[in-house]
Amino acid sequence: MSLRLLALTDIHGHTSYLNNIAEQVGKVDAVIVAGDIGSYDLNLNNFEKILMLLIDIFGTKELFYVPGNCDPPAALSYSKLGTNIHGRVAQLHEYVIGGIGGSTYTPFHTPLEFSEEEIQRLLSALLPYKPQLLISHVPPYATRLDRVRSGLHVGSRALREFLERCKTVLLCICGHVHESPGIDTLGSVTLVNPGPAAHGRYALIELTPGQVLVKLAHASS
Repeated sequence: MSLRLLALTDIHGHTSYLNNIAEQVGKVDAVIVAGDIGSYDLNLNNFEKILMLLIDIFGTKELFYVPGNCDPPAALSYSKLGTNIHGRVAQLHEYVIGGIGGSTYTPFHTPLEFSEEEIQRLLSALLPYKPQLLISHVPPYATRLDRVRSGLHVGSRALREFLERCKTVLLCICGHVHESPGIDTLGSVTLVNPGPAAHGRYALIELTPGQVLVKLAHASS
């Protein structure tokens, strides 16, 4: 069976591109959002509003997401809309999908930051479920997807180690580093940072048995 997925990240409460993204991609089987959904608001109102808008615009209840480091702490356990997979797994057709939100420590002291040890613990809890798809706000360390403007790699070492150890993962969708949208591989894992949806960026992913096809794209506002 083939699955068509829309991957978004780093909306940051800016929704002006979403309708045009929906027009460009057409029907998808699921929408996946890799964090930083709301607008730096520490209450859940904006976060929840964006989730409602995503369900409405893309016409699907198959919405899977993790909170990003700029989302409110209460988002870690939020469960009213869509499927929050921070620290847990869910079923997407024949695939097991797992997730981790937040990020490693930043210089900006954002609401949801974790140590590498905490990230390792959260990811290790997913191992028994043998996830094939992983959503992580932070990208894995030392890839094409985690380099900031200075050239420094700011991704998670614990995530990289997990992807190297967990042989079932086929695809990892991440975000966080706005400057590094792209596609990379880590062993047999396809890595995708769609780039910030706040600027109209997204990824369209086709999953078929044994194959992951990714197209990065940009919509106008």
